[in-house]
Amino acid sequence: MEKLDKIENPTLEDILACVNGGKYDKFFRSRPKEDTEGHREWLTKKGSQVYAKLTSILYACARLTESNVESIVETLDQITGEL
Repeated sequence: MEKLDKIENPTLEDILACVNGGKYDKFFRSRPKEDTEGHREWLTKKGSQVYAKLTSILYACARLTESNVESIVETLDQITGEL
């Protein structure tokens, strides 16, 4: 796998693969799963697990650097909901 920092415009899938040990997997469904409230879920079970790991890392970085990553995570949440 190409190193993430060498990818000019990484996708969320590229970032998830990096978090997944460099392995691309089926992170996204081809069609969303919709719950009773109309919320659409595009992430697969594996995608949800890796995404949780990614956001956990981001929040840990925020605590370490005393920074705020809320807007990054909110934007990533929007991306996963709009696929």
